[in-house]
Amino acid sequence: MLDILTYYRTGSLHISGDCCVVAFVQDLSYWGFSENNLESCCFKRYMDTKENLDWDTQNTAGDVEIEIFPPGPRGRVQKVLWDLFEHPHTSMSARVIGIVSVTCIFISTVILTLETLPYFQEHEDQTLGEFSVFAMIEAVYMSWFTLEFLVRLVCCPSKVDFLKKTMNWIDLLAIIPYYVTVGLQSYGVLDQVEDQGLQLGVGEGEEELHPGTDPGNGDVSRTAQYFRLLKLARIVKTLRIIRIFKLARHSTGLQALGNTMKSNYKELGLLFLLLGMGAIMFASLIYVFEKEDNDSTFKTMFDAYWWAIITMTTVGYGDVSPVTGMGKVIGCFCAIFGVLVIGLPIPIIGNSFNKFYARQKRWEKGEAEAKSRKLALENQSKQGKDQQDGLSRSSFRGL
Repeated sequence: MLDILTYYRTGSLHISGDCCVVAFVQDLSYWGFSENNLESCCFKRYMDTKENLDWDTQNTAGDVEIEIFPPGPRGRVQKVLWDLFEHPHTSMSARVIGIVSVTCIFISTVILTLETLPYFQEHEDQTLGEFSVFAMIEAVYMSWFTLEFLVRLVCCPSKVDFLKKTMNWIDLLAIIPYYVTVGLQSYGVLDQVEDQGLQLGVGEGEEELHPGTDPGNGDVSRTAQYFRLLKLARIVKTLRIIRIFKLARHSTGLQALGNTMKSNYKELGLLFLLLGMGAIMFASLIYVFEKEDNDSTFKTMFDAYWWAIITMTTVGYGDVSPVTGMGKVIGCFCAIFGVLVIGLPIPIIGNSFNKFYARQKRWEKGEAEAKSRKLALENQSKQGKDQQDGLSRSSFRGL
């Protein structure tokens, strides 16, 4: 009100520092003024606040999930287990379970790295094709991952919504390869395939026949078959790295990053479109000027595409590089173009990430506070009921 009186006296409309911008604009509408009457400094403040509120409303509308559980003791147990394994910020027990899951993911990554060392691969103490200690540890944390997934699947409020979430499918894909590998190893399929493949000349990652193999005896088709089986077995083992994505369930930053990518798909699509156009343009130019030179490393257009992408992303491996003067000039423009193209959308994506991260932290804090208030009310209600029962018993004794 004072700001409006000041506007009548001075003709300059400003918003006080301790005043809510949205409430002030509503007051302006009541008095018949438009927000366009605001001075440029306060108008910018109003537009920033309005933009943040509109952004928060648009991006939160579809994220609010209402979890409905069956009534009775079964529903209460289901909700408790669901909160323990799905919402690690709701209680201390849920945090402990989250820490256990993160520790298992960390240990699985360490073991996945250590088992590639020759010492553990060639060690005589092997179980299911792996070093025995690693096999036992892997069995423990895979049992935990399986238990965690099954509990969440059984206790989820809606099976349909559970199956729609990408993270749940990632959890399933992180579990299945282990049991497939154990099953194949238990029946000796992998050992048999590797032994027969090596006898036919299929080495580690090789598809070529041994020099002494006679193609006329059908060994070519058998070699190709064993090679495909070996590749399939190695792909199944490699899928274990999917476990690292389980960290997104326990990390606010990773969740904010995923929401940022999903929300800014248009900006990311524009970024890839500009990079693709730049790669085609500079690859064509560099190939035209470099292909005639004897020392050129641009043998095909694929080499030129590879060079253009690596240059625009400022990686610059140097395996393919221009040698002519004109080619180096084109390389300079290619690098500058890449820096500009990549640098322009980054502030937009970064600002969106900050908003998502702040909203996620605010949501987690609010949910934890709501949980604490609910427990306090339940305790107060229980204490009041106990006191009432005590008074009733005292009155009964007095009679």
